[in-house]
Amino acid sequence: MKKLSTLIRIALTVIAFYFILRKAHIDRLFGLVKHINPWIYLVAIVFNFLAVLFQTWRWKYFLNNESPFLKLLKVYLVSFFLGNFLPSGGLDVVRGYYLGKELKNYEGNFAVVVMDRLTGFVAVSLLSILAVAIGFNLTHKLRMVILGAALLLILILVLSFNKYFYKLVRDVMLLIKTFDIGERFARFYDSYYEFRSSPDRVAIGILISFGVQFSYAISAYFAMKSIGLSYPFYKFLFFVPLINMIAMIPVTISGLGLREGGFVALFSTGLTREGAILTSLLYYFSSLITSLAGGIILLIGKVY
Repeated sequence: MKKLSTLIRIALTVIAFYFILRKAHIDRLFGLVKHINPWIYLVAIVFNFLAVLFQTWRWKYFLNNESPFLKLLKVYLVSFFLGNFLPSGGLDVVRGYYLGKELKNYEGNFAVVVMDRLTGFVAVSLLSILAVAIGFNLTHKLRMVILGAALLLILILVLSFNKYFYKLVRDVMLLIKTFDIGERFARFYDSYYEFRSSPDRVAIGILISFGVQFSYAISAYFAMKSIGLSYPFYKFLFFVPLINMIAMIPVTISGLGLREGGFVALFSTGLTREGAILTSLLYYFSSLITSLAGGIILLIGKVY
């Protein structure tokens, strides 16, 4: 079943790239590749790593324990590396596993990971809503899709903290006795629900998430600059978080194809189709290069 799922995702990745590249001029694409400035591209890699530092800081903030930052950074980089080969959300599973194994509290640590991820989604949603409000020449249909997805994510966060919803879901899950799934979920939800009494922590987590998204936007901007193109920086601040969210839909390998489709849809009018595609690929590779540090840590020895 797992092999079939992987084959389907590979097929969808190939199909997505086919539709993206069929209207592109390959000679122009390779012409841009020849002009990559490695020093400017290095800046893109640095800001991608800065985004990882922000994410590790947010994670440590929600953990609220004595876990050293550098140890958490190692776990994050390893999970980032393994996430390249796992379905969407694999990064979160690996983080929860490593820390849960060390601290003997899987449910509590997965609750922190979910809270950490949700605040990131909320930051993306707020930026997306702002982008829709400003306009940016988005089509009416695209505005509605963006607005609907953003509001849905915010609604999920708000609903998950509603005491009636919490009680209902918890009671229903406790009816599942197989492998103690219900009991384990209840412990997870109890830990997650505790954040309801600390709205200031959630708010600060969202603020840190803006730092994450801004770092990724700057990384994408310098990926573009490295091939000698120019486009207003402020549009990267609004569009890149949205593209990151689209790329997390678990239908292709590492979001490939979806990410490029997002860049083409939002940036091609200013960068040309070829420029948008190459900017997207360079942005992805800056993330891949950053994650290689996790692969090195995994080979050397103990992760946490």
